[in-house]
Amino acid sequence: MRFFAAIGVLAICLCAAAAVYLYGGFYSVAASEPHSGFIAWSLEHIRDASVARHVDAGLTGSLDDPALIKKGAHEFVEEGCVDCHGGPGVEPEKFATGMRPEPPELAEHAHHLDAAETAWIIRHGIKMTGMPAFGGHTDADEQRALVAFVLHIKSVPPAEFRTIKQQTAQKGGEEPKDAGQ
Repeated sequence: MRFFAAIGVLAICLCAAAAVYLYGGFYSVAASEPHSGFIAWSLEHIRDASVARHVDAGLTGSLDDPALIKKGAHEFVEEGCVDCHGGPGVEPEKFATGMRPEPPELAEHAHHLDAAETAWIIRHGIKMTGMPAFGGHTDADEQRALVAFVLHIKSVPPAEFRTIKQQTAQKGGEEPKDAGQ
């Protein structure tokens, strides 16, 4: 019985210490510093578990159509995704390097998610990451095209993506920022 009482006291002490550490302002929330190992690990696992629990199978049809992937590339630029994530042959904007957690380079990380998980993240965003929810201002076809592009991002030639970026910027009346990269 004393053993369980000791474990209980230890647990209460650990909770109190964590509360003092977190609520006392000792944990730095500065975006100029990366999360500590435990916090980063916790946030990743919480995110992955949440996406897996909430994902729905709303996608139908093939996502391999080159025209759909190209439309998704246009959406990727138009919605500003390229600013944070970069794209084939295009680096993210400088401000994205100061985001915590850093936005993933999708060519390296998109293969960790399936189409339904990618669609859910695009539609709903992820709290505390800077990833907005696109479901409120893009329709299902635009979201589907974004999913197709993200899943096939490695297959889009950098020169083609830079051309798409330049065309999309000109269509919107903006000056292309990376047209020569």
